[in-house]
Amino acid sequence: MLAKAGVQLFVTDRKLAPPNRLDYWGRHGMAYVDTYCHLDVILARLMVDVKSETDLRFLDFPPSYDKCITVACDLGAFEPTRRLMHIPDVYAAFGIHPHNAHVYNDEVEERIVDALTHPKAVAWGECGLDYHYDNSPRDIQRSVFARLLQRAVTLRKTLVIHTREANEDTLEIMIEHVPAEWPVRVHCFTSSSAMASSLVHHFANLY
Repeated sequence: MLAKAGVQLFVTDRKLAPPNRLDYWGRHGMAYVDTYCHLDVILARLMVDVKSETDLRFLDFPPSYDKCITVACDLGAFEPTRRLMHIPDVYAAFGIHPHNAHVYNDEVEERIVDALTHPKAVAWGECGLDYHYDNSPRDIQRSVFARLLQRAVTLRKTLVIHTREANEDTLEIMIEHVPAEWPVRVHCFTSSSAMASSLVHHFANLY
């Protein structure tokens, strides 16, 4: 999925893979990358402190699992996520969820930019609009979304987009600020088929 968009996550170092994964890949010729998860939250709920890649194996990932992109989209998730990035399987995205748009400022932006200097930080996000919960005022959500898109494009980072009950504004802001060829991942999509068609029509590398 993201390979087409220029994110090199599908090149597997088989020396690092558990034997059950190698056997599966050998028989089926494929593996998958979980492109959206909150690994820090999962581990916190399990009360697990991960110190090495071997500590993840107890989670019993299916043998087709290769890698994951864990998404840090609030300030409290930044450092826990950075501490996981030494694990070979783990990559990350950093951004601010629209729920938290009201706390966005220059300092927060610089923290995101700093996190994205890590070689395994592959995407900016998630970011977007959420008009269902409206945890941040809509005008602030829109202005922050536009600013986040601009910075992501400047830094040449793949985008992870969150949109809920905000189809028209999401599409309008993206078309204004994101080049048509930009790599975009719209996660957990619950909008209409018409919205999906519009997004795919405007953005050649959107999934």
